[in-house]
Amino acid sequence: MAYISKHFKKSFEVYKRNFVPIILSVLLIGIIYGLFFGLSIFALFGPKGVNTIAESYMMSGEFTDFESQEFSEFINLQNVGLFLLFMILGGIIAIFLQAGFWGICFYGIKKRVTMKTFFTTIRKRGISYFLATLLVLIILSVILIFLILPATIFQPFILVDFLILILIIPFFILINPAVISGEGVIESLEQSFKLGKKYYFDLILLIILIFLFSLVSFIPIIGSLLSYFLISPLFTLVICSFYIDVKQKPEKIKKQKGKRK
Repeated sequence: MAYISKHFKKSFEVYKRNFVPIILSVLLIGIIYGLFFGLSIFALFGPKGVNTIAESYMMSGEFTDFESQEFSEFINLQNVGLFLLFMILGGIIAIFLQAGFWGICFYGIKKRVTMKTFFTTIRKRGISYFLATLLVLIILSVILIFLILPATIFQPFILVDFLILILIIPFFILINPAVISGEGVIESLEQSFKLGKKYYFDLILLIILIFLFSLVSFIPIIGSLLSYFLISPLFTLVICSFYIDVKQKPEKIKKQKGKRK
């Protein structure tokens, strides 16, 4: 716990030092993805449907089952292709922008950064980050398929599936900083797996803390803002700080051995 808390303290200082580029990058990701999401909804429901949904939500803040059924009448099946296109494009662009955000956090651990770091990281590591994200999603999807099958037969397996998923995440959690640091996609996966085994219990503790802190998002408005602008960036910084620290340890040992010789 002391080791993790050290990274939290360090990350909070980094967050304060690089507050502007962190917030700007988070805003940029949210705005661009929100734009594509809005376009996809507009394509699916059309102008009339979107207006009706917006008015209904503004009046009550939620949708009843009856309203949800009523909204289905506005769906324009001819534009389902456009809906999927905007959603996919938005997802792809968001992943590339996430690479920039990780770049801000990764390089921000050691120095003060600017939005130039955001765009430079996308240019240099965007494709590798996208491929690494795709690879992890495929691996986790395959694992989930095998986990979901027993749950369809025996309902209590859902809780077991959730626990298993939590237990395997430490093997993948360090792949993002590894890619941003300059490692190849496969090398990053291998490195993340090896470090996940070596520091398993530290990473499990970190994942549990992430899960617990993420519960704040259930608080209306304030919780979502805290989660998006503080908790998410802070934990990204912690993961980057953790990776940099454990990655440097072998190098420090080699240097010390070299000095002794």
